[in-house]
Formats: sequence, C-alpha cells, structure tokens
Amino acid sequence: MTSRISTRGASAAGAVLAAFLIQVGPAQAGFLSTFSSGIDGWSGVAFTEGLIGNPPAIVAGWTPTFHATGGASGGYISAGDTYTNLMGPWDFWSAPSSYLGSMGAYYGGTLAFDLFSSPVDSDTSTYPEVLLIGNGMALYHVSGAAPGTTWTSYSISLIAADWRLGSPTGTAPTVAEMQAVLASLTGLYIDADWYTGAQDEGLDNVRFDPGPAAPVDEPSTLPLALSGLAALMAASVPRSLARLRYPTASRRLP
Repeated sequence: MTSRISTRGASAAGAVLAAFLIQVGPAQAGFLSTFSSGIDGWSGVAFTEGLIGNPPAIVAGWTPTFHATGGASGGYISAGDTYTNLMGPWDFWSAPSSYLGSMGAYYGGTLAFDLFSSPVDSDTSTYPEVLLIGNGMALYHVSGAAPGTTWTSYSISLIAADWRLGSPTGTAPTVAEMQAVLASLTGLYIDADWYTGAQDEGLDNVRFDPGPAAPVDEPSTLPLALSGLAALMAASVPRSLARLRYPTASRRLP
C-alpha cells in the first residue's frame, strides 16, 4: 500500500527549515592571493620613517614586480628597495580593496602569508609584520620573527592581545578597539622592508580568514525553530503510519 505524506505539512516544515537556515547564514568566505597570473591587485606604499603617527602617513607608492615562477607555490610578487638613502621611508605591501571595508567578522581569524628577504637586519625585534589601519587607528603585529632568505610562512592571529596600538612598541588594544579597526578597515599592509639598505623582498600566498561564526542575534529562537520543525514533520506523517507497531528486539541472551 502506498502512503501519501501531507503536502501541506511538508510545505510548512520546509518553510521553518528555510527560516532557520537564513537565520544561521552561510560561513563568511576568506580571501586568497596566490599571484599565479599577476599581482592580484596588490600595490606598494612607503610610510614615514619610524612609522610616526597614528596612523602613520603614506609618503610614496610603488608597483610590485610579478614573477610567474619561484614563489612558495608558483608565482609571487617582489620589491626592491624603493628609496636610496639609508634613513628613508618604510615599505609595505598594500592589500587590494577586496580585503578592506567591513571586516568585523575577521576578529579571531587569521592572516597567513609567505615572505622572504635578502638580506635581513640583525635586529628586527620592533619590525612589524603587519599594519592594520581603520577608524583613525593603527594596529601593529610585532613578533620579532624576521623572514629568512628563503620562503618563510607566517600565520597571524587577529586577537587584540597579540597586537600593538599606535606604534610597534605601543600597548595592546582593547577588544573593542581592534573590532573598531576591523569594522572599517581602510588599510592592510605587510612589511616589505626588512633591511636598512638595498634588498630583495618577496610575498606569496596571502590568506585572510574570518574568525568563528558569531552567534545569531536571538539564540533562544534556535530550539524553538527546531521543535517547530519536528512538530510539523510529525504532523505530516499519515495517521495510518503513526498507528503501526513494530515488534521490539528480544533482550534474551542466546
């Protein structure tokens, strides 16, 4: 005998399920630059020497060079020293607009990339790997870990305690301050200047990933949605099937 499940009940159950999925929402995607066929929208900037100011001022711009081979995995971009005097501006790679804007969901996420520098200064303890600018504030990530002369991988946590506010030697920002920077991110910069003098710098495989999904605005609605879905699906089962009884398995040991 063929049984028919109630179309009305199934439609209602589908509506509840759709509402639940909309509420939870899809995971926000990250950004990836592999430089497999070009510079991927990246550019270069030079900040004031010593990164003075909060945020520091940009005094020049430059264009990276694309290399189809020789990267950590395929192509990469490089920069030579863009100034001639030993006390000149500080060069950084500058991320394209796709990495900027409303990035509050990236708090708790990671920024990963590969670098090399040849040569490297002997003391890089105050050299920031990354500079973030937003809402009139500058945040620096400083680990003191300089890149090698071959590809070196970085994975940087986007957590307030790991950053410095206003200068590479400043105090840690509050969570609210870092979230404010990410919420209106106007600049994401990666250090391209690890030596005081002529040098060769490379960048590859930049990955910007969001943090854990934030809770929905009203988490109490989740169990209500699930219970409603279960009730509607149960109502859609024909009564003839609901009355069926099945023999239980024997608990007697052989």
